[in-house]
Amino acid sequence: MRALRERVEHGVVWLRHRAARVADVVVERLARLYTGEWSLTPSCLCQRFVTGFNQACHAVTSSGDGVLIQTPAYPPFFSVPKMFELTLNETELTRQSDGSYTIDFDAFEATITDRTAHLILCNPHNPVGRVFRREELERNGRICLRHNVVICSDEITAMLIFTAIAILPIASLRTRNRDADSHTDRRPSKTFNVGRAKLLSGNCAHRELRDKFKAARCWGSYRM
Repeated sequence: MRALRERVEHGVVWLRHRAARVADVVVERLARLYTGEWSLTPSCLCQRFVTGFNQACHAVTSSGDGVLIQTPAYPPFFSVPKMFELTLNETELTRQSDGSYTIDFDAFEATITDRTAHLILCNPHNPVGRVFRREELERNGRICLRHNVVICSDEITAMLIFTAIAILPIASLRTRNRDADSHTDRRPSKTFNVGRAKLLSGNCAHRELRDKFKAARCWGSYRM
């Protein structure tokens, strides 16, 4: 609140380019939260979350490819296929008798076609509220690796939980068992109640994948 007041009282409320400073803060925070789990360098910053995952999809797909979505899902996910002339590969999460949701991995893999290129993963999942466990993420990653599907992991609610359940970034598993190439999106808006502060941090450990994002001019700034 203090920082917001200072910005408003300055009188000039406009864009300021502080990409390097923000990227360093993001990396420091994630290193502190996931000590020993996730070693990363700042890859890219974008102003808007929806713009970010749309552009990430654009960077790794071609017209006619498939994008895989686990439903129910955040409504803007469904705009991706229309925007880039892609096919929607939709697979439903399974609702249990207690109201919780699980992944039917046989159905998940059966939904993937030879043109499926991209999975938009949501963890913790919006709207069902599931925090996926390590074994689920590992199996998810192995399936995607087997079919050459790139994962875009939406983790913008990762710090907004009320239990002792640990949030495990799927990208942190890649160094252990060579899971699928992935791009991770994080944003402070949900956790810190700053929804109008448009900032998305994106991280991708795989240089070839980062180069695809750069070639597609997806992001506002890069730290390679």
